[in-house]
Amino acid sequence: MRVIPAPRSPAVFATGTADLQIVWTSSASTVRIEAGDRQAEHDAPPGPGAIDLAGLDPATALEVTIEIDGRVVRRSAATLAAPGGVELDRFATMNDLHLGLSTFGITERIREPHATDVTSLRCALAAVDEAAAWGAGAVFLKGDLIHKGRRDEWQMLAEVVAAAPVPMHITLGNHEAAPRRDPVSRAVLADLGHTVEPVKVVERPGLRIALVDTTTSGSHRGRIHHVHDELVDLVGDGRPTLVLHHHQMHTLP
Repeated sequence: MRVIPAPRSPAVFATGTADLQIVWTSSASTVRIEAGDRQAEHDAPPGPGAIDLAGLDPATALEVTIEIDGRVVRRSAATLAAPGGVELDRFATMNDLHLGLSTFGITERIREPHATDVTSLRCALAAVDEAAAWGAGAVFLKGDLIHKGRRDEWQMLAEVVAAAPVPMHITLGNHEAAPRRDPVSRAVLADLGHTVEPVKVVERPGLRIALVDTTTSGSHRGRIHHVHDELVDLVGDGRPTLVLHHHQMHTLP
């Protein structure tokens, strides 16, 4: 068994072309960050949290100074290079919502003991809102939508789908295809107006997106061989194509 060490807290969670996000797991209430000539501050009740720093230059290496409840730490980060050409479209992808889960992180150590709502639902709804505010013209959900398959988790998914102000496209993950869940998952999604197809093709400006169901019914294992030929034919006309799915791709001997 491989043990995955928890990242140092606070940590650089994500970077973009002009922004970055710092997260922390401790019960901090005041957090200030600085990188280059940009600063941001977070004041909130004690607990895990995140803060964004915007207005950064693309493709730039940064030293990020973080003051967290009076303690100063430094982290390294780098913004992404801005893509070339004219922007044609924006869309967002989301996966591993695990609706119903009230902890966060791969080791499930981040908890909100005083929360009055479900952490995973609040995060999912916030992500949909942020995607729309960013200008996404569509949202793609790439599986592991629910955690245990309880009725209340599917009700949470219905709430997320209803909250999306732009078209939403959905496929399954292993948590939906787990033993005794696969038929229920497909039926519930169909009731929500989302029939899961082996390959769902969505044409966007300048890009074709193929949303692939890589699940194996009754198992957590993934597969893609069942749609290999269809995907090869799909990209045969030379149109740029992005393939989205839940399971990670591995190169095996």
